[in-house]
Amino acid sequence: MVEFYLINLSTEVRRGMTEKASRSEPTCAPPFGYIIKDKNTLPITKTEKLKIEAYTLKTELAAKDTQIKLLELELKHKEEMLKVHDFYNKILSRE
Repeated sequence: MVEFYLINLSTEVRRGMTEKASRSEPTCAPPFGYIIKDKNTLPITKTEKLKIEAYTLKTELAAKDTQIKLLELELKHKEEMLKVHDFYNKILSRE
């Protein structure tokens, strides 16, 4: 049953890709730096490229900001743990 499904699947995929190719439609994603408009593969324009670069930069800055916030939280936690540790040491030294 599974073997028949796999054989049938490969046949159907091949048939679908052949059909798309016969209609001059793309059968896969375009290479990086290109877009598909009206069934044609075109280079990305400067404005679209700038939009992608801006989005990438915003994403990287957001990730860096998140890392900084996590490090600040970790530092606060360590400072609090040191305070607790010092407090227990003071109590133990009195006894």
